[in-house]
Amino acid sequence: VKHKRATVSQLLLQAGTFNMNEKVDSNSSLSWPHMLTFNGTYKYPYPDHNISYVDFYLHQPPVAAVFIISYLLIFLLCMLGNGVVCFIVLRSKHMRTVTNLFILNLAVSDLLVGIFCMPTTLLDNIIAGWPFGSMVCKMSGMVQGISVSASVFTLVAIAVDRFRCIVYPFKQKLTISTAVVILAVIWVLAIAIMCPSAVMLQVQEEKSFRVILGYSNQTSPIYWCREDWPNQEMRKIYTTVLFTNIYLAPLSLIVIMYARIGIALFNKAAPVGGNRAKSSATPCPRRSRR
Repeated sequence: VKHKRATVSQLLLQAGTFNMNEKVDSNSSLSWPHMLTFNGTYKYPYPDHNISYVDFYLHQPPVAAVFIISYLLIFLLCMLGNGVVCFIVLRSKHMRTVTNLFILNLAVSDLLVGIFCMPTTLLDNIIAGWPFGSMVCKMSGMVQGISVSASVFTLVAIAVDRFRCIVYPFKQKLTISTAVVILAVIWVLAIAIMCPSAVMLQVQEEKSFRVILGYSNQTSPIYWCREDWPNQEMRKIYTTVLFTNIYLAPLSLIVIMYARIGIALFNKAAPVGGNRAKSSATPCPRRSRR
């Protein structure tokens, strides 16, 4: 943005808005860009409040190219790897075991993240504001939350299945039909826990920021996709519920399950090693001579 000067009377016009193409008094002692400049953001003081002007592109072209190439590579690996897993498990009947169904569910949730969330996240990281509408805002946020929740719950299901098989080997194993029911419950829980977030996600205009469009110095409002809660208490309660159900409780269960599995395997392996050591220490009986 070129250095421009303005009179105080021009600053008082339309507090909160400014036409960068407007003719200003070059004899004024008030210099605009010298007030505050950081990371492509220009902040101008007004009588009522401050407005910061940000560039449309958040990064220089080399940095943006690194973002695009990295996201594209991750996207292709996500599609290829998880697609192959889905193809193999669904194509071969002998691959449709309980554990493989859980792995298939992980692959499906990762595919959803790659398809619905990675493109919007990439654009959100290289340009200022939210370029899409309210529907995409809600869908992207909800799909991302549902996919993460389903992945976490599936990891817990895998841990429980391994726990039953190793710690209690003589109990009845999970059947394919039971595994399908478990997966359905996982997705229902994931959708239920993320519904409040999807309802509260709104596209809102940022009042204290405006974006500079190209070299014409035209500006436009900035919109963000974020949760709009009626009060902070509800936000805190929902954040606590998410933290407990998606992180704390699953992590605790997984740690406990695999700790028990490790103890069970150690206890089963220790007597075998002891018997082997004992048998190797016992001298072999000599053959009797005739």
